[in-house]
Amino acid sequence: MTAARPSAERVAGITEGRGGAPTRSDSQSNWSQVIFKGLQLKGIYGREMFETWYKMTTMVQGGLNVAPVITHHFRAEQFEEAFAIMEEGQSGKIILDWN
Repeated sequence: MTAARPSAERVAGITEGRGGAPTRSDSQSNWSQVIFKGLQLKGIYGREMFETWYKMTTMVQGGLNVAPVITHHFRAEQFEEAFAIMEEGQSGKIILDWN
């Protein structure tokens, strides 16, 4: 019988929080698992995030129709209902209106 391989989340001590944002589950990391098992970790940082925004702005200004992926609109006060629908997998993109 072989031991189960630890998940990337467990090795790095990170779990996914609401909205996909990582949260620290503990302060211990088994770096030998990362280094010697060839695990690849990739994160995102400001430059990549801003580059994505610029590309999307260009596509929308060029006529990209994003309406088909928007499935719900809510007032900001209804965020709990919007999150529930999202977490159930019953939505595409959800717009929260802050006006």
